[in-house]
Amino acid sequence: NIQIIIMRSGEYVLLTVITIIFLFISALLCGEPNFSNFTNAFVDIAIISCTLFLTTISIKNYNVLFDTLLKWSPFVVAAAIFMLVCTSIIGVVGTAQTNYNMSLSYYVVTPSCILFLGFLQKKRIGYLLLFLATIVVILAMGSRGPMLCIGLFILLFTIKTMRLTARNIIFLFLGVFAAAIVYVRFNDIVTKLYQWLLSNNIDSRTLYKIIQGSIFDDSNRSYIIEKSIETIRENFFGIGF
Repeated sequence: NIQIIIMRSGEYVLLTVITIIFLFISALLCGEPNFSNFTNAFVDIAIISCTLFLTTISIKNYNVLFDTLLKWSPFVVAAAIFMLVCTSIIGVVGTAQTNYNMSLSYYVVTPSCILFLGFLQKKRIGYLLLFLATIVVILAMGSRGPMLCIGLFILLFTIKTMRLTARNIIFLFLGVFAAAIVYVRFNDIVTKLYQWLLSNNIDSRTLYKIIQGSIFDDSNRSYIIEKSIETIRENFFGIGF
């Protein structure tokens, strides 16, 4: 409800509107190609990102937010699985890439984390299976970043909420035992999973990098960052996009 958002976060709404106007005028004054790039990204910035930001900070009952996200997460996972299956069968769906789809993998990060929490809180196997399905989708078609996000979320959540009860100690022991088995057979597991996906027309970029030992390769990002810093030093106000 727009009225509720304005009542609860009116100052943020005003600040957001002023910021968007400032960016619009700045891009207009800078000329091309800045203005064209800004207008192309305007929908993402002004309509999607800002709307989600203002809606999120206006929420007071986070249990309602969690329940809503948990209710809709299976639909997002189902759509991701549909993309994976269609890619396996016909090779491409819309603008999806056959072997690498960064957008799809990041789309399922939030549902993955929500389903993980849902499994812990409600103890439903269905949530665990859906969570594992998101991992498969990311490994099959996604990038390394989403896996890092999910792993970090699980680690921080465990550190924050873990209590040394008998039940939690047993789960922790089982988790360490399972991780040890995976570690010992890691190369075989990754290779077989990669070959299975490859036989189904899915060439996983992430699994390929693991097999080749280049999973920590930054794809020349460090060089780009270095050159960007040099450019900023030469012209602090920038040279456009």
